[in-house]
Amino acid sequence: MSRYECKLRPDLLEKAIRELNEPRDNAERLKAIDALRGSFDTNIYGSLIRSDDGFLLRFLRARKFNLEKALMVLQNYHTIRKNFREVFSLAEHPHSLKPIMDTGFMFVVDGKAKGGESVIIYQPNHLSQHVSLYQVVAYGVVCVEELLEDEEFQICGGITVDDLLQFNKERMGEVSVIGAKKLSSVWQDAMPVRMRNVYIFNQGLVMEAIFALFKPFWRNKLMKRIQLHGENYRALHAEVDPCILPPCFYGTGLNMKMAAKQWVKRLEKQW
Repeated sequence: MSRYECKLRPDLLEKAIRELNEPRDNAERLKAIDALRGSFDTNIYGSLIRSDDGFLLRFLRARKFNLEKALMVLQNYHTIRKNFREVFSLAEHPHSLKPIMDTGFMFVVDGKAKGGESVIIYQPNHLSQHVSLYQVVAYGVVCVEELLEDEEFQICGGITVDDLLQFNKERMGEVSVIGAKKLSSVWQDAMPVRMRNVYIFNQGLVMEAIFALFKPFWRNKLMKRIQLHGENYRALHAEVDPCILPPCFYGTGLNMKMAAKQWVKRLEKQW
């Protein structure tokens, strides 16, 4: 197995060192990777889904090279994939999600925010009532797994932009309290991802239903990142150049249909 060699741009490396406590010396980085690999208990959690350096490195970056915290996320990642089959049986076969991918309800824009973050667009009003929340989350996992192959995403993280116009709050009734806890755990405890701000627009009363179901399981760290903006896009434009945003967010980038098609083509290359 070939070892990881750091080929980060100088500015990205400095950001990783400054914000994530990443070692500058590659030998030290490899020591941290080996320590994480050696700490994973295969007797309890089974074999690693992947054991290559690049895979393990994303968990270290997600927890600022704190071995104990990175190990916890790595263990949670393997546990939830086994225990939450409603989501991960779908995520492991992304071609089965192709019909909802093609609706354009979720995609990653071509371009980065001003801080280097990837920008994930979510507009659920494009979905039919026959699509389950578990399918939505499974597709979210597929998107994030693809993004995690990019070291810039591992280091800079992502921004989500959610437009809840015409969101059917009855969809919340599909998920039990246990299901809501599992869904929250996917993003907070198991995925090695640095999600920054969550911009929510046109939230209306639907946020009451969302908060009622999920808030008991959301940590303060996540709550502080959720920003409700109604129909005001100024804060979003301050962080994300409008030239990469679709027109529905008062941007000048590709429209939702074309941007989503471009993203799905990228995903299909991995199948």
